[in-house]
Amino acid sequence: MPRCNVKRTVLFLLIVGFTCIVIHSCRSSDWLTHDPWKLKEKEVKLVIPLRQIPNNQSFHLKPAIKLSHQNILALNQGNASLIHELHFQNSTFICRNGGILTVKSGGRLGNLMGEYATLWALAKRDGFFPVLQHRTYITLTKYFLETSIPTITNLNCSLKWNSMNLHVYNKLHKEERIKIAKEGIFIDGYPTSVSLFHRHRNDIVNEFRFKKHYVERAQAELHRLRENRQDVVFVGVHVRRTDYSQFLQGRFQAQLVGETYFTRAMNYFRKKFPSSLFVVASDDMDWCRSHLKPQNNDIVYAGNRNIESPAEDMALLVACNHTIISYGNFGFWSAYLSGGEVILAGNISRMPTELQHSIRSANISHWQFFPGF
Repeated sequence: MPRCNVKRTVLFLLIVGFTCIVIHSCRSSDWLTHDPWKLKEKEVKLVIPLRQIPNNQSFHLKPAIKLSHQNILALNQGNASLIHELHFQNSTFICRNGGILTVKSGGRLGNLMGEYATLWALAKRDGFFPVLQHRTYITLTKYFLETSIPTITNLNCSLKWNSMNLHVYNKLHKEERIKIAKEGIFIDGYPTSVSLFHRHRNDIVNEFRFKKHYVERAQAELHRLRENRQDVVFVGVHVRRTDYSQFLQGRFQAQLVGETYFTRAMNYFRKKFPSSLFVVASDDMDWCRSHLKPQNNDIVYAGNRNIESPAEDMALLVACNHTIISYGNFGFWSAYLSGGEVILAGNISRMPTELQHSIRSANISHWQFFPGF
């Protein structure tokens, strides 16, 4: 074989060998291949653990949610996997592990207190975990030392919320309540069941302990009103008027009670406690001064009539020994927290109001209805 052909053959073999080495090297390199299966073999799933939340720490995980019967919202749907513990008395609620209950936040202070007490008693009776609407929580914690029911803003669950009124809820069988409570139960309306929460009177009264400055202000006011009188028996008198007239007329075809009722009630205490001093709080002081007739200057007017700061009037009435009320939740709670004897107006309409019916059903000792007219 000629020498030139040998050189060409050797050179050809060297080129072929080098080419094979390069191709093999390229195929073994992931960064040059377009084979998707090679990439999948090297994928790594990064697992991020959930943040640990201490049991004794409170987190406001999302803005306040105001639920209503028109729009029952699921809570924090974007982060339903986060487990958050809430505490109520000796029980603990963990999302997706038990029933949960809330009530509508409707009305002013008296209504909110009734809704709170009813929610507390329902949770106690049925073994569900209660949460407060944010508005209720903010209002009550403004005036009272503490509440045992946590706010809904601390709840971090995705719930459907089954909405119903208290009457419908109470008609459900226990098994039905347990089933739907896992999705959340929202009690609509203005739920106040005195007969239900009165069974836990001591606990409920303990929930509504006024903050120190309200108590001190009430005591100072009673001391001022007492003047030089000896052995005074303070009788709080709450006269509810103004917009309540329209409510009674429209709902029950009833009218406001007049001076006859209050005179009869005050005469009862005058006879039983000759040293009675009647402390009047009202949203219509002009009417009170014109129609309530004192005997030996035994009527004083002390309410501030400011519906934006109702706790001052209520704390003053609660500080009294006994109470005369007309109707409404504000008067009810003033009397209920005060203790002592209570006189309230009855027979003001053909059908009793829901609150009157609930009070009668509770059969509270030392409470009695006087004819409204």
